[in-house]
Amino acid sequence: TDQWMIIHGVHLADDHGLAGTIVHNPRSNMNNSVGYARPARFTNPIALGTDGIGADMVEEFRLAFACHRQDDVTATPETSWQWLAAGWDLFPEAIDDRVTWNYDPMDAWHLAYTPGVRPVEVEIGDEIVWQNGESTRVDAAEIRARAAEQANRLHKKLADL
Repeated sequence: TDQWMIIHGVHLADDHGLAGTIVHNPRSNMNNSVGYARPARFTNPIALGTDGIGADMVEEFRLAFACHRQDDVTATPETSWQWLAAGWDLFPEAIDDRVTWNYDPMDAWHLAYTPGVRPVEVEIGDEIVWQNGESTRVDAAEIRARAAEQANRLHKKLADL
């Protein structure tokens, strides 16, 4: 089926014969020291992803471009931009979400070479879920405090073993 998602794909042969979208996670691949997937070599659709490390798709785009450029000096940011945009094929419900950025214009070339680009506001459906650098749905300070309590509790249990 072409509905499969093939995650990472670092060690796939060029002619692997698998259908589906390859989800390229360059930061995770680097962190795990498993190599560069060279996703441009595949005929499959390619989408960018993150398996948690960093959890920042803008930075994942920038890193995907840098890795691609290191592998192929003729690579341009447009390819990684297409990989980023391919996420909408996997999650079409997100196509109408709106993000206002602290940088304009948000295009492949500018984004590839501009660090520190951050969302100012995120709207999902008709709800603003991110504004002025923080979530509108949860209290981040409360979450941090509870996480610290649980971490202390866990560390105490581990120390008592």
